[in-house]
Amino acid sequence: MTEAKDWAGELISGQTTTGRILVVLVFILSIASLIIYFIDASSEEVERCQKWSDNITQQIDLAFNIFFMVYFFIRFIAAS
Repeated sequence: MTEAKDWAGELISGQTTTGRILVVLVFILSIASLIIYFIDASSEEVERCQKWSDNITQQIDLAFNIFFMVYFFIRFIAAS
């Protein structure tokens, strides 16, 4: 468990190259997710059901949210 904690701590640290890349990636994906929200909220079909397979913005947002979930678990492991 300590190996996983050390690995996670190094990974999320902004002092390593990998950590810096991860921090920048989280920032960029957060902004992109906000932009996707604005696009979806301003759509005329916001109150209609759409097939998930036809809505590319929902698919992209799901991929971003999976990344954020993995990032959360890495931070959780580092903090425990």
